[in-house]
Amino acid sequence: MAFPRNTDHSPQRALSPATSHEAEIKDIVRAAEAFPSPSLALTLRCIGDGLVTADTNGTIVLMSKVSESLTGFTQDEAVGKPLAEVFCVINEKTRKPAENPIEKVLAAGKIIELPDDMLLIDRNGTERVIAGSAAPIIDKENTCIGVVLVFRDITEKLNMEHEIIRAQKFESIGVLTGGFAHDFNNILTAIAGNITLAKMYLNPGEKAYEKLTQAEKASQRAIDLIRQMRTFSRGEPPVRKTASINKLIEASIVSSLTGSTARCVNSVPDDLWPVKVDEGQINQMFNNLLINADQAMKNGGKIVISAENITVGEETSLSLKKGKHVKITVKDQGIGIPKENLSKIFDPYFTTKENRKGLGISTAYSIIKNHEGDISVESRVGVGTTFSVYLPATQKKQCAKRSGVNLPVGGNGKILIMDDEK
Repeated sequence: MAFPRNTDHSPQRALSPATSHEAEIKDIVRAAEAFPSPSLALTLRCIGDGLVTADTNGTIVLMSKVSESLTGFTQDEAVGKPLAEVFCVINEKTRKPAENPIEKVLAAGKIIELPDDMLLIDRNGTERVIAGSAAPIIDKENTCIGVVLVFRDITEKLNMEHEIIRAQKFESIGVLTGGFAHDFNNILTAIAGNITLAKMYLNPGEKAYEKLTQAEKASQRAIDLIRQMRTFSRGEPPVRKTASINKLIEASIVSSLTGSTARCVNSVPDDLWPVKVDEGQINQMFNNLLINADQAMKNGGKIVISAENITVGEETSLSLKKGKHVKITVKDQGIGIPKENLSKIFDPYFTTKENRKGLGISTAYSIIKNHEGDISVESRVGVGTTFSVYLPATQKKQCAKRSGVNLPVGGNGKILIMDDEK
């Protein structure tokens, strides 16, 4: 058994996520020539990539163990079935069935690369981005007797690449907004301060007082926007202290969902490990997630907040250090997010909602990353969305607050305000 040489001398495309498997296929050829048939079958079963061989009718003859885990079918279940029944692939963008690689190889008579945007769906519905190649199997009489398909799961690799690109975007925005936010904040402080001083000369019932109150509220919204922009800049590191996630979540529910038609179910246990966080930033993060959930349910619905203690090991798809973490999930019953938008949901200024800035979720992402945590999202259109937040746990206990009421100290004097601009 041997394969024909690839006589196609057209320019090769640059290696993308769908890395060329021609070398792996040639290794299989050499293995086929070196071992008798029983040993070859055992060798192919143990190969590190997904491998499927089929006859010219497209019927599966052999599968590697990796193929079993990627498709969800055992070799005993798959042998004798059509390839399309076991190797179910679709186009990632169009969501339509992809062209059968066996038919493509038999028509071309040479090694072909699988498309870059091919998704493999296993029997349980799990989707994986794959890359690979397929080639004809040629006997000694130079007759094609079947096709061999070699593929691998590159989902994790693509996720890592997306994380790097997203981190670069945040870094670029941080450089841009860092200085801008500082200067603009100085201007807003002067505006808001003078509005407050002007209101002191008026009575609450006067029209000018009402107009100044509206201007004051607008200034505060602008200050809130600047605060979100500064989160992207390098000059806004979190000031951490040991805190209870339970209390932060309770405070966020009150501040973000008061007056909302959404019903919030808080099922956070009392035995969560403490975390060391910037309480203001984490409160802002939870507010953004809850407001996003509320906005996704125009006619009301239920938001479920849950949490648990988890221990992260060496092998994980999350960008987390090994050790103890607290996982918090925020689940809504909203309209959901289309699959083509899931990879963009954390990008700054990306939004599918009208009259929104697209900073809420990306701000939450930035806050979590600054706390050495991670955040992920799962969603189904028409069903709802679930955000999962992971924060490192700490061994330090939360300091008990002093009892009693803190009253302001009265007195007379002057207040000096200093700034670096006249």
